[in-house]
Amino acid sequence: MNFQKTKIRSSKFKNLVIIFFATIGNSIIAQTPPNFVIVVLDDQGWTGTSVQMDGSIEESKSDFHITAALESLALKGMTFSQGYAPAPKCSPSRASILIGKSPARNNFTNTDNAIATNKILIEPTIQTAIDGEEITYAEWLKSSGLNYRTAHYGKWHQGNSIASSPVSNGFDFSDGSTGNNDGNQGGIVQADPKKIFELTNKSIQFIRDAVTDGVPFALQISHYAVHSDVEAKQSTINLYNDVSQRPLGIRHTNVEYAAMTEDTDDGIELLLTEITNLGLDSTTYIIFVSDNGGQLNLTDNLPLSFGKSFIREGGIRVPFIVKGPNVLQNSRNTEAIVGYDLFPTIAELSGSTALLPLNIDGQSIVPLLTGNSFTREKPIYFHSPHYDNNQNKKPSSALIDGTNKLMVNYETGTFELFDLSADIGESKDLSDIQVNYTRELTIQLRDYLKEVNASMPTLDPSHVRFYGTGFDIDSDGLDDLWELKELLSYAFGPNDDPDNDGKNNLEEYTNGTDPYVDEEALNDLDFINLESLISIYPNPAKKMIKLSVKNNFNTSKISDIRIYSTMFKLVYNTKGFVKEININRLSKGIYFIELTANNYQIIKKIVVE
Repeated sequence: MNFQKTKIRSSKFKNLVIIFFATIGNSIIAQTPPNFVIVVLDDQGWTGTSVQMDGSIEESKSDFHITAALESLALKGMTFSQGYAPAPKCSPSRASILIGKSPARNNFTNTDNAIATNKILIEPTIQTAIDGEEITYAEWLKSSGLNYRTAHYGKWHQGNSIASSPVSNGFDFSDGSTGNNDGNQGGIVQADPKKIFELTNKSIQFIRDAVTDGVPFALQISHYAVHSDVEAKQSTINLYNDVSQRPLGIRHTNVEYAAMTEDTDDGIELLLTEITNLGLDSTTYIIFVSDNGGQLNLTDNLPLSFGKSFIREGGIRVPFIVKGPNVLQNSRNTEAIVGYDLFPTIAELSGSTALLPLNIDGQSIVPLLTGNSFTREKPIYFHSPHYDNNQNKKPSSALIDGTNKLMVNYETGTFELFDLSADIGESKDLSDIQVNYTRELTIQLRDYLKEVNASMPTLDPSHVRFYGTGFDIDSDGLDDLWELKELLSYAFGPNDDPDNDGKNNLEEYTNGTDPYVDEEALNDLDFINLESLISIYPNPAKKMIKLSVKNNFNTSKISDIRIYSTMFKLVYNTKGFVKEININRLSKGIYFIELTANNYQIIKKIVVE
C-alpha cells in the first residue's frame, strides 16, 4: 500500500509526523470528513443547567434555570455524568482543550502570575499564554489533508502576543485575542448580553459560508457567559421574576444569573436550529462543555463541594454533552472523561490517519460515543499549585482513577481519598482505611508530576526556620522542598519507610534515592525475567494491543512503552505500564513495541491489520 508524508511547513510542527494513505480504497478517508462545533461556556457549573447530568442524582440539575436547547441536545446525544474541565480556572482549561495536554504538562495552571503574599507557600511562576510551539486541534485538522476551515469566536484568553493569537494557532477566522472584558458591556440589562447573539450570528454565517464552499469546518464558539459580570435581557429577567413562569428554586435563586443562563441557551438553540435547517445533523458533531465549575458567589454547586478555582468536584466537574453521527442518542455515560480528551477524539472522528503530536495526555472517547468497550489508559490529573481570593483555596493536586479521587494539599501535607460513586460531596476521607491504595495513587500522581516537570510551590522563608541544607517547617530533619517534590509532605516522618526497603526517609533523602520505590529490588530485575513475565497480545492486532503480567509482577518497574514503525519513527510513547494501547489510528503494517524496565528492554514485532 502506498503512502506519502506531508511537507512540514513550520518549525512548530517539528514534533508532528503526518502520514496519510493516498489509496482511494481506504474506507475512512473516502468518507466525507465530518464537521465539528465545540461550544465552551464560561463558569457553567455541573448543576447549572436543566439537564440532569447524573441519572441517579436529582440535584445534578438546576431547580431554577431553564436550558431547553441543552435538554434537546442531551436527548439527541450522550450526557457524561463524570465529565471534567482540565482545570478549575478558565485559561488553563481552554489551552488544555486546544492542545490535548494537561495544564501540568503545559505549565499553564492559572490565569495569571499574581503571587499571594503572607502564605506558607510561594506559588510557582507559570505560563499565562498558549505556547506558540504547541499544536492545536485546529492546526492538526488543517494539516490533515482534509481541507478543514476553522473558526474561533468569543473568549480566547490565551495571551495577547501574535504567537498566542487564534490566527497563529490554526483558526482561519476569529475575534482575536479576546478576554473577559470583551464580553462585558457595562450593566446588567443588555439587548445582547455577553454578546451571545453576536457570537451566534458570526458562527451561523461561518457555517453557511463553509456549506456554500463545500468544505468541512471546525468551529469553537467560546461564550463569555455565564462568567461575571452578570448581563441579561430585560424580557428574560421579567420571566424569572414571574413565579408563575419560573418558580424560584431552593438551591438556585439568583434571578439575573438565571436569566443570563437562559439567554445563553437561547443562543445555542439558534445555532443548533441552523445546523438542522442546513441539513448538517448527520455530518456534524456538537460538543458542549464548560471551562470550570460555577463561581461560588453567583451560584450553588451542591451536591458537589466548593466551586471555581478549587480542584474539588464543584470546581472541575462540569456539564459535558456530545451529539453527532453514530453517537448513541438519549444516552448517559458514567466514565470519567476530561476536556483534554477532545483533541484525540476529534482527530479520530475526522477520519484522518495523521498521527497526533507527541505527549498528548488525552484519550479518544470515540468508543464511548458508539457504545463500545473503553479502558482508560491513565488516570486524569489535576494540578493547581496556587492560592486564590477564596481563603479556603490552597495549592493542591489531584488524580481521578475511575470513581476514586486522591487529593494532596501542599500547605498542610495531607492526603485525602474519596470514593465519588458513594460520596460525590467529598465528605468522607478513606485514606486511613485504604492505605495501600492511597500509596499507589500517590506514587502515580508524584511520578506524573515529575515526568511533566510540573511547577511546584516552594516554601516562604519568612514562615519557616532554616535547618541544615534546607527548610524544615515540620522539624523532622527532612528538607521540605524534597518532601514536597516527592509528595511525602507531612504524611511521613524521617523514620518511616514507605517502600519497605529497610531504609527510612532520612536515609533516602541523604542518599538521594526514591522513598517510595525499592530500587535494589528493581536492580535485581534481569532481561530473562522481564521477557518471561510480560505478554503482549493479540498479534496480529486490529484496534487494541493488550499487555498482561504474570506472577504478580510489579508493573511500576515498567518505565516506558514505545512503538516504532519500520522506518524507526516513534508513533506511540507512554510512561509507566498500561493494560491496553489503542492502535486504531495506526496504519496497517509492521511495528516494533519496546518496553523498558531499569534499562532492560523487551522488543517485539507486532502486526497491525
